[in-house]
Amino acid sequence: MLVKIEAHRYMYYFLKSKVTLFEFEQWIYDHEELEEILGEAEYLQFISRDYKNQYAYEDTEKQIRKLIDIATYEQERVVNLLISLTESNNDEIDVMDLLYEEYCNGYTFLRYIALTAVATSEELKEDLKRNKTKLKD
Repeated sequence: MLVKIEAHRYMYYFLKSKVTLFEFEQWIYDHEELEEILGEAEYLQFISRDYKNQYAYEDTEKQIRKLIDIATYEQERVVNLLISLTESNNDEIDVMDLLYEEYCNGYTFLRYIALTAVATSEELKEDLKRNKTKLKD
């Protein structure tokens, strides 16, 4: 059974291009409980949409933006990136690069992590990938 937070998260993934329009359409048809979660009018708008129409993506995106609180899922995503920096899963440099991109997109509170990623030379990054203890120092 689908719950509201999972439904909204899936819609957020659509906005972030992690879910294609085709996948989203199939998901809508596969989950009749969305009528209860979204309300009859919103659900009807989703299921009656012609997803082959050239404006289907934009119409779907606009509808989703009105339905969900994007900030909640953005916060969740950034927090998960920050948490992954504290875990030893061998991708700290890649996460720092992602955080730099987020800094460039307006998340200025990531400044120190982002600037550390930028200031780290490519040669040092390769060395850090091989020897993780240097990253902790």
